[in-house]
Amino acid sequence: MATSIQSLWPAQIRAGVQSPWAILFPQAEALTKQTGGVLVGEVKRRDDDGKVVLSFDIVVPGLDGYRDRVLSATYDRERFYPVTVDADIFMMPRSSRLKLAVSSPPNGGQPKTPANVADSDQELIDLVAKVL
Repeated sequence: MATSIQSLWPAQIRAGVQSPWAILFPQAEALTKQTGGVLVGEVKRRDDDGKVVLSFDIVVPGLDGYRDRVLSATYDRERFYPVTVDADIFMMPRSSRLKLAVSSPPNGGQPKTPANVADSDQELIDLVAKVL
């Protein structure tokens, strides 16, 4: 009698995975709606050498279109995740970056995923929430 083997695929592999665009664009729309258009959320996409870069800006129409970059999200064109989120909150002082670059993980282990990298849509939602 044959025994059934349970799926060994990780839970992150599922049909309903949201793309970075699908996560960022509604946040831009929500900002515009919440502020009655005083602030306008804008997400733009550009391709850069095999990578997709999404830029999330706040635009202030009343100040001649002044814009401020909230974050950018970068991922491989071939797949959505991992995605790297660049935002002020993830910037560290130069001296800390140098220490991080020259230190190795304890016991020769693998380095941890950086705090600004999301390996799934839920992790990206969490990062975006932290930034906003």
